[in-house]
Amino acid sequence: MIFIGIDPGYTGAVVAIATGGEIVERMSGFDSDEPYMMFVALRHMCRATHPSVRIAIEKTNAQPKFGAKASYQFGGAAMVARLAAQEVKHPVEYVVPRTWQKIYWGKVADTKKQARVVCKQLWPGRDWKHSGECDAALLAEFLRRRELGVNDGILRAN
Repeated sequence: MIFIGIDPGYTGAVVAIATGGEIVERMSGFDSDEPYMMFVALRHMCRATHPSVRIAIEKTNAQPKFGAKASYQFGGAAMVARLAAQEVKHPVEYVVPRTWQKIYWGKVADTKKQARVVCKQLWPGRDWKHSGECDAALLAEFLRRRELGVNDGILRAN
């Protein structure tokens, strides 16, 4: 089974994790002006990796404080992620950030920084510069652990 986490943010990221917890594939840095690249990446992962796939998409909302253009672009990227997940016909779940984050850490001020710390602990030796990729990986790992009933040292950084 493959577990796919999608961060539908401004630049977006898609990460696929196998049943054993190893990262199978990851793609990030999609240009918000070309959100269909996330669609292509997800379709590729679902068709190329394994017939049994579970998908989790981070359920977030555009925030007015970021302005109209950013909110519009974010909404477009989120819709592309939803359409891509529906097109590949695998089970999709929408998970709010606080739901998946609470298994890794308590209350922290900078969740992006904390996500990098946890990713480096779970998958050492990998480059975790893209915050959306960290979120997508941890979302996929959250889904994997929950679906398989795995409790192999869930990290609580604070």
